[in-house]
Amino acid sequence: MKRRIYFVPITIFLNTLVFLAWQFTETKNFMPDHFLISYNALLEGRYWTLLTSVYSHSMGLHFFINMYVLHSFGGFLERFLGTWRFGFTYLICGIMGSLG
Repeated sequence: MKRRIYFVPITIFLNTLVFLAWQFTETKNFMPDHFLISYNALLEGRYWTLLTSVYSHSMGLHFFINMYVLHSFGGFLERFLGTWRFGFTYLICGIMGSLG
């Protein structure tokens, strides 16, 4: 029996929403203040940017390639690891990448 995948499609949907917000937002400071990681953001106590920056993509090609790879390989990994383990791994790796 094949496991159903949940995390990958939800993550692609959330990434799409954040990408569209970057493209069409009216408020110029909201997205950089809440979706970009920086040393100053951490000093100011905006620790959530460690996670929200995982969903930010700067350009259309960057977004498309990342979503294509997530769709292609993420489904396999989610079925193999299970939704919770894959989701946890994805988020921890994203946070570690933000720290890097």
